[in-house]
Amino acid sequence: MRVWLTIILMVAVVLVVVSWPGKLQEDRVQGLRIVSLSPAITEILFELGLGKQLVGVSEYSDYPPEAELIPRMGGYGEPNIELILRSRPELVITQRISPENIRQLQNQIGPVCRVLVLKLDTLEEIIESMQVIAEATNTSKRGQELAERWQKKIEGLQKRYGNLDEKDRVRVYVEVGSNPLRTCGQGNYMSEIITLAGGKNMGDAATGSLWPVIASETVVVWNPEVILLLGMKRSENFKQEISSRLGWADIEAVKTGKIIELGDAYKRQGPRLFEELDKLAKIIRE
Repeated sequence: MRVWLTIILMVAVVLVVVSWPGKLQEDRVQGLRIVSLSPAITEILFELGLGKQLVGVSEYSDYPPEAELIPRMGGYGEPNIELILRSRPELVITQRISPENIRQLQNQIGPVCRVLVLKLDTLEEIIESMQVIAEATNTSKRGQELAERWQKKIEGLQKRYGNLDEKDRVRVYVEVGSNPLRTCGQGNYMSEIITLAGGKNMGDAATGSLWPVIASETVVVWNPEVILLLGMKRSENFKQEISSRLGWADIEAVKTGKIIELGDAYKRQGPRLFEELDKLAKIIRE
């Protein structure tokens, strides 16, 4: 009898050990199983309180820190279809990327689960996309709270700087790439927040895309009072490198040292962007 009892106890222990990791995983995933294919969307989902429902995220989804523990599903714009399907999602959310990738997701993932493709180029689109996600995930109340908070941030800056004369606005150049030089153009969320913060985005004069390529001589002609660096890891001597460019030593921002490297919050169209609006106004206006 004692022998049989010992055997039964040993089997029970083995079953618990084998099943425990799986149980932990299922306990972490509570509710709708979601895959995010954009770092910005990952941040929005966490802000909506949906972090525990994420079964996969895109590469570079590193905020909040908990997001780094979630399995990767390929790079932004390069989703790994096999990994996505293996994660058994019920909802896949992505930013609008290339038409080929969108068709791939819709053709291969669409028959299995719902696919949301969102546009986040402007502040209005970011807020609307957040509310679409909230509606699709049964978090509309939280989504409405966030929309009102973000809108309040925008309205506060509009009251402070909306009536500034053109001559009183600070000339701002945003650099998002140095080889070739690339900036943010008109209709881009970065251009919008510069305007909100009392600045004038010099990149609005460029054409071709939301992130147009420009000539080095063009920036010299613009003569910005503030240079903002976005989206690239820079060397410790980035101010010296910029000032050594042909003709750039005479640019006002270079002469005054008003060259600022912006953090990740400004390249993620999500919650942190709105929380940084007042900070950007301080950077530009002071």
